[in-house]
Amino acid sequence: MVKIDVNKLDNEQKIRILKKAIEKYGLSYVAQKLGIDRSTLYKYVAGRVKKVQDEIISTTAEMLSVEELSDAIYGLKTIDVDPTVALSVIVKAMRDEGFRNFFLTLLYQYMRDYLNTTTSTYIVSEEDVKKFEVLLSDKSKSTKDMRMRYLKRALSELSYELSPDGIREILIEADSPNVARHMANSLKLFIKTVVKEKNPGLAHLLYSSFTVPKGKYKHRPENLNIETLKKIFDAIEHQGAIEGDSRIHCDFNLFL
Repeated sequence: MVKIDVNKLDNEQKIRILKKAIEKYGLSYVAQKLGIDRSTLYKYVAGRVKKVQDEIISTTAEMLSVEELSDAIYGLKTIDVDPTVALSVIVKAMRDEGFRNFFLTLLYQYMRDYLNTTTSTYIVSEEDVKKFEVLLSDKSKSTKDMRMRYLKRALSELSYELSPDGIREILIEADSPNVARHMANSLKLFIKTVVKEKNPGLAHLLYSSFTVPKGKYKHRPENLNIETLKKIFDAIEHQGAIEGDSRIHCDFNLFL
């Protein structure tokens, strides 16, 4: 239950609280709970009474949920908020458990979809990239350069926002399986070493959200000409090879 300071509410907000309770329970039920008759409650709601007693509003507020109370008091009214005001709200939420619950409820009520998205996204900073480069110092120069090159390429395509869907998408759309494999390996290492230190839970989500694609290798044996083959067999000294070599020489002569 959220306790509100009725003294800070204007008359319009008080009336909206009464209306919200009546909308939820009905005029008769609310009047009974408040210990007043229906006509008196109607006068309050209609604005025929200049001042509604604070006790009436406090009791009515206890009949509403946090969501209902926030709708009644604030609705969707907006005001200009600067960073100082925003920070003061955060500090208040950290220190006051009742306000914190109220504040978080409002956030999830009005920004649920956005919060669900951001909780699975990590914003990569310039410091993160520099830290990763430092952590690669014990690797060979070629390995370090390769990891940094493919990490920066992946981050550029992701607009420096790591999310499960985003990572999977760039790997699917990579120029080749080998490029996808190198980007995936670099991202895995970055998440494991940098993201995990700042946000272990999110790092686990990101790390397990994609697999490293297998690169495609095509081995093409070198085509040896007849002269090269003759030299190879000439270099073999054991008797069986010599006998086979003489036969091969005969076979080769057929092609000359």
